[in-house]
Amino acid sequence: MSIIAKSITEQIYDIIKDKILLQEYKVGSKIDMNEIAEEHDISIMPVRDALKRLSSQGLVVNRSRVGFFVKEFSKQEISNIMEVRNMYETYCLDHLQ
Repeated sequence: MSIIAKSITEQIYDIIKDKILLQEYKVGSKIDMNEIAEEHDISIMPVRDALKRLSSQGLVVNRSRVGFFVKEFSKQEISNIMEVRNMYETYCLDHLQ
């Protein structure tokens, strides 16, 4: 028997984040909290907490009284992300030991 050290919220956070990054949840699509809770046989609170965390990190958007949606990034945001990534990778390559 294996012991899982992560909380339910952390596990749901990882699951949703992976689905977003793997594009199982399409850009702009609504994330159904009830469906996720039922699928994993848990209450809705850990799902809501995970989505709030993803919202604070900018991967989903919380529209009041409507729900959570996968964030759509503008061309400028994507350009900025790629620029930072390029700088980070260059820095890491320069400092490899």
